Amino acid sequence: MRFSSNLILTVSAIILLQISAASQSGNTNPTAARSPSPPTIEKTPDASPDNQSVDESQTEIQVNYTYENLTRGFGDWHTASLDFSHKFRARQTLYGSYRETERIRQRDREFAVGYYQPLNRKWLLLVEAGASPTHKILPKWSALAQIERNFKNGWNVQAGYRRVEYNNAKVNLGIGGVEKYWGNNRAAYTFYLNNLEKGGTSASHRLQLNHYYGEPLNSVGVSVGFGRELESLGIGRGVLRTDVQNFTFYGHHFFNQHWGVNYNLTLHRQGDLYARRGGTFGVRFRF
Repeated sequence: MRFSSNLILTVSAIILLQISAASQSGNTNPTAARSPSPPTIEKTPDASPDNQSVDESQTEIQVNYTYENLTRGFGDWHTASLDFSHKFRARQTLYGSYRETERIRQRDREFAVGYYQPLNRKWLLLVEAGASPTHKILPKWSALAQIERNFKNGWNVQAGYRRVEYNNAKVNLGIGGVEKYWGNNRAAYTFYLNNLEKGGTSASHRLQLNHYYGEPLNSVGVSVGFGRELESLGIGRGVLRTDVQNFTFYGHHFFNQHWGVNYNLTLHRQGDLYARRGGTFGVRFRF
């Protein structure tokens, strides 16, 4: 697949700059379902309500590539993305992303920006907006507002609303979740209520389990999704609602304080429409 020359040049420049910075610092070892969800702050034990004292600022850049193979003649799907985030202090993060997606011989570009703002020690606000100038497959635009409440003993709950508009469909998505941290582990459940305007309502669910290890902090996890979801198949096919089952193995590993990788492997069944198998690999740089 050929992505735009601008994205390739941008990614190449960033990689060269990162390698140069690593060599100057004496570091010669170089080397984020589908229920809709934002490219959120990375969930780690220091995000639990009992560990909110980490105030060190940090910037991270990621370059990711996703390949997925579909059955029943839907071909291969490809996505390349460039992601940026800056943590000002614990739980206060600005992030942005640019991605190019190719599905069923159609290609789209998308931009998104989001911001996490702690309201006080217990409450956290997330706002996000995204848009696609091409929007053949991806939404024309979307917006999200979500609130999180921290409780004692590692418990968090979230509630949010996302509005999504495609060329020929408008979707309202309600999100509710609960998560629990204990030791070096995290478990989470998320509920999604999808309303397709003039098309009815359906629900889906996601279960996650994460384990954290090492220094700098790394993680590995699994997620299972099931229910009924919406899928955009592009011009002429519209947005469809189908039963889904999803299993994903994912994680990230840092080799030093600056360089790391993230990865995932996914098995996804979109009702009787198709099965999707694939994975993502990304390079991450922190400074």
